[in-house]
Amino acid sequence: MEKLSESCTAFEKFKDALKQGGDKKTKEIQQYTKTYSAHDDLEVQLKSAISRLQLAEHYKKSQEITHKIKEDGFRETIAERDQTIEYLMNQLAQKGCKTCKSSEKSEKKLSFFAGSKSTEAQIQSAKTDNYIKSLESEVQNLKKSVKENEEYYENSVSNYAKQIHETVKYMHELRLDYEAKDHMLWKTLEEQKKKIEAMETEHQKALNVIGKQELQLEDLRKIRDAVEDADAEKLQNSQKDSEYLSFDVALLTRQLEEARQDNRTAQKEIIELSAKLLNKENDLETAQKKIDELSDKLLVKEADVDDFQQEIENLLEDIQEHKAQEEFLNESIQRMEAEHAEAMQELQVIIDKQDDDLEKYRMEEEKEANAVERYFAGLKIDEEGELEEEGERRESVDSDGWKKLDESDGSDVEEEVEAN
Repeated sequence: MEKLSESCTAFEKFKDALKQGGDKKTKEIQQYTKTYSAHDDLEVQLKSAISRLQLAEHYKKSQEITHKIKEDGFRETIAERDQTIEYLMNQLAQKGCKTCKSSEKSEKKLSFFAGSKSTEAQIQSAKTDNYIKSLESEVQNLKKSVKENEEYYENSVSNYAKQIHETVKYMHELRLDYEAKDHMLWKTLEEQKKKIEAMETEHQKALNVIGKQELQLEDLRKIRDAVEDADAEKLQNSQKDSEYLSFDVALLTRQLEEARQDNRTAQKEIIELSAKLLNKENDLETAQKKIDELSDKLLVKEADVDDFQQEIENLLEDIQEHKAQEEFLNESIQRMEAEHAEAMQELQVIIDKQDDDLEKYRMEEEKEANAVERYFAGLKIDEEGELEEEGERRESVDSDGWKKLDESDGSDVEEEVEAN
């Protein structure tokens, strides 16, 4: 019965946990449904991609401005070099004109001056050409870098557009998947609700059976209480008997101690009397010696017989008195030993009787305890058999057979009630 109650309690806890889990999951789904929006997610992804594209375009513009500034600087440098070359050429021309005396001779002098100064001009021209070539190569490299950057940014823009397209497509797939999962989850929740309702019906039927079994259990408890009261009364009576026996044993023990004390006192008296008797015997021996001496004296002095006759009679009376006291003491010792043996025998009989009573009471208690255990063991076996039948009946029902279970529960409960 306790196992059935525990199983019902566990079922209640499982049902509550399942309801709480279903309600919690439903609330989460509703909250997510309220807050989730595929369009908002797509807008966030699109804004992020547009911001990255704007950053890339801004970086491209900054690179173009930097390239333009450098190109303008190179052009200014080239223009300055051209002006310098032109200025040098003008200086050379002016120097050549000053040495000429006429216009016809100026060309010859200029050519001569150029020939004489060719080395310096060639060196300067070579340096200028080399510098111009280096500037042109740097300009070409910058143009090539600008072209590569433009290609890179165009590829980046196309990649961003492709990623945005894929993100939109992925979000659309996620939305479809979410709708499908949401539908499946609602379907699962509905199935769980149906199962919970079926389990509640089964649980209600089990509670009805449990109520009837609790009534039977209440009757059994009354029987058990009556048996326990009877056992308690018997135990109380046995405790009282044990107290009486303990009191009797204590009284007998005290009497035994008193008898032993009396015995010890008697033994002391016997020892004292024995010592006195020994003294008397010594006195008798002394008197006998005196008698012998007197007899000797009597033989020697017959005239003094009358004088010693009275003393002899007194000594004989003392001897008789001591013998009578010795006999009385011996009789007292024998009587006290007989009383002590009789008291010990009575005490042993009482102790044996008390042991027999205790053994009989213990055997009766064991018999009653065994009878109660057999009674409750039979009840437990019946309950386990009912639980096994209920478990087999539940196992025979498949996971989709709740309707069959509902149809068969009514007849099963009626049969179980009739059987009980």
